[in-house]
Amino acid sequence: MKANPIARSHTPQFRSVPRRNHNARVDVQGSSPHGGVSPIELSTNWRRSDQFRLLEPQINAQKVHVWPFNANLPIELRLLDGDGDRTVSKNRHDYFEIFFVCSGATSFIVEDRRLPMEHGDMAIVGSTLHHSTHCSPHARSTIGALYFDPDFISGDGMACRADYLAPFLDQDPGFPHIVPAATGLPRQILDLMEMIQEEMPGSSRLARLAIKTYLRMILILLVKQYATHASGVDSFRQQQRALESLQKFFEFLPGHVGDMICAPDAARMCNLSETEFAAYLRQLTRRSFRSYLNQYRVERAQTALAETNHPISEIAQETGFCDQSYFGAVFHKFTDMTPLGYRHHNASGQTSALRPM
Repeated sequence: MKANPIARSHTPQFRSVPRRNHNARVDVQGSSPHGGVSPIELSTNWRRSDQFRLLEPQINAQKVHVWPFNANLPIELRLLDGDGDRTVSKNRHDYFEIFFVCSGATSFIVEDRRLPMEHGDMAIVGSTLHHSTHCSPHARSTIGALYFDPDFISGDGMACRADYLAPFLDQDPGFPHIVPAATGLPRQILDLMEMIQEEMPGSSRLARLAIKTYLRMILILLVKQYATHASGVDSFRQQQRALESLQKFFEFLPGHVGDMICAPDAARMCNLSETEFAAYLRQLTRRSFRSYLNQYRVERAQTALAETNHPISEIAQETGFCDQSYFGAVFHKFTDMTPLGYRHHNASGQTSALRPM
């Protein structure tokens, strides 16, 4: 795979974190193209799940994945087994995520980018980007994932929290999400994740303090790794300003998806010029108004096709497509499937994510 020059050039020179002695361990291995990468060794007390069966039902109609965190300890570690025959829909989530490839190989799909990942590589993603992982057909992979609510780091003030979370807040279209195994950083972070797992479920105050401390150590390593992307606070404020500016449009759209909606009307709704509206929308979604509206309508149509027996012509009308042929063309553009094909595909127990554009 092509090396990430930013990830390699800013590798922190930290010593490896000492590992605890575990009575029982399990190797999760795969063929590794990195000659110097040792087998991924994990504690047996990591919860292991089928990736598709666990995650897909938790993704709502707006393509937002909702993780059922413990309110007192909003952090989770999981081993997820995936395969190329069942792909989790591309989604975003309000929590932050760090994951690494324990075995096999996969591709990390982030918006319209496809980033190959090999055994031992690590990836991070924040809360605004739609993403998923894809294996080759009939292939299998296992990933180790850490999910956490960013508010879990609060307590030292917003500015300090933003400093810790800068790599997750400043993920522009060219952000280097992948940290190669050869940098050594994924192994250091895995050590700290193991130490977090040892303290789970955090039933005492001391255990919760240890978990938060280890998580902060992980975040410091990432801040150093992504030193060239240290403008997280400004980026976060820009995202918040854009979201607040478009809030009326986003609140209006779900109840009026079948209406005639044009960019000038949407801009007036938000008290913005068309230029300002287009700039804010592209900043948040990486899309033009028409592309975003069509994507949203196709997502609503996918839900209706999967969950109802309504005629396709009726679904087209309800989601804002006055012509069924045009609906079919737009639907195929985003999914690589016809509406009827999608309905049959979904009825067979499989789910098709939107195709990266």
